[in-house]
Amino acid sequence: MTAVPTEPATQQAGRVLVVDDEAEVRALLEDFLAPKGYRVRSVADGAAALREVIKEAPDLVLLDIDMPRLDGIEALRAIRAVAREVRIVMISGKASLDTAKQALVYGAFDYIAKPFDLDHVSEVVAAAVLWEGYTES
Repeated sequence: MTAVPTEPATQQAGRVLVVDDEAEVRALLEDFLAPKGYRVRSVADGAAALREVIKEAPDLVLLDIDMPRLDGIEALRAIRAVAREVRIVMISGKASLDTAKQALVYGAFDYIAKPFDLDHVSEVVAAAVLWEGYTES
């Protein structure tokens, strides 16, 4: 039986966009994901995330919920309107269970609470990048 890798090989690495208004969080996720072979870019707000998604079409967006101006839920809805295929994982240290449910209703792939368990982040990112979706029969 062949094991399924939980981290991508460098040649198959996914493109990940990190969106968080906290520079420390962006740096943590970039520093954690880049050595695993992911091509990581980061931006500080939802409007910049929307521009980046249109320009670069990442495989995955790690999107903070609690941001000034265009918050994560609004950014999620805007991204969904222009790029239905991109996977979006919401991240937050302040959001309520209702907000997490709302994000999933609007098409988020998953939700990760801060402070991060980096092993969990690794698992969710790998699953999201490798996810092929499903087809209805």
